[in-house]
Amino acid sequence: MSSQGSCCLPEEDNCQSHCQPGRPAFVQLGNLALGTSAEDVKTVFQDYGQLLHVFLPVGDPQTINRAILVFGSQSDAIKVVQSLNNSLADDLILSVRLMDEQETKPLALLTRMT
Repeated sequence: MSSQGSCCLPEEDNCQSHCQPGRPAFVQLGNLALGTSAEDVKTVFQDYGQLLHVFLPVGDPQTINRAILVFGSQSDAIKVVQSLNNSLADDLILSVRLMDEQETKPLALLTRMT
């Protein structure tokens, strides 16, 4: 792990933009198979920790290939990124990354409402 602490990925130089212990951690999931549902995502990702929310963009399920996951802790989110980024699912290589604070600000109200 980096010198920043246990909530940082090893390759990160500055993780303070998303490393906030005690706050939910946001993960962006990309390159999903078309037609993947929120339930499909929950089924796989709940095994990696406390999964609080799964958000898929509104629209035609046959055109959506990404999701935002909200985990209860930074360590759970990091575990997902380290385990599944660049892994193969449905013959597609998944993109799994931590989102920084700037990206997650617009989602703060949404997570309180659901």
